[in-house]
Amino acid sequence: MIQRFRVFGESMSPALVDGQHVIGESLTYRFRDPEIGEMIILKCPDNEMNLIKRITKSDGGNYFVEGDNKNQSRDSRNFGLIQKNKILAKIIYK
Repeated sequence: MIQRFRVFGESMSPALVDGQHVIGESLTYRFRDPEIGEMIILKCPDNEMNLIKRITKSDGGNYFVEGDNKNQSRDSRNFGLIQKNKILAKIIYK
């Protein structure tokens, strides 16, 4: 499924900027696991808000995600690893 998402904040700057729209799709990860370096949309484990982050590490089933702008990002450094089922979509267009 293809969805449009709006970027809020500067956590993915300079790759993505506040107010920008991105396109995500949710089928890829039904057929393969997410890969390091991919930008994803996920449900935050703390508050169920949608976040856009980059996968930086994987232990096989859990993922460490970070914003590109580390000083402005709430990410796995705050809430820990995320499970694959928290990933909503892979960013396919920015």
